[in-house]
Amino acid sequence: MSSLLGEAIVDAKALRESALKNAESTIIEKYSDEVKKTLEQLLEQEEDLLGLDAETPTEPAADAT
Repeated sequence: MSSLLGEAIVDAKALRESALKNAESTIIEKYSDEVKKTLEQLLEQEEDLLGLDAETPTEPAADAT
């Protein structure tokens, strides 16, 4: 009987792990677009605050002297 109990515990742990991975995948799939849009908005706000735009080079131009 203890063998059955041990197998049941192992099966329950595997089922739990599978359920957690499934839940994680579902949450990532559901909210990934929302998180991406929010991050893009935050980055755009940061660029606006710093006076940057998408076409501004990241390195200063070299002087011709």
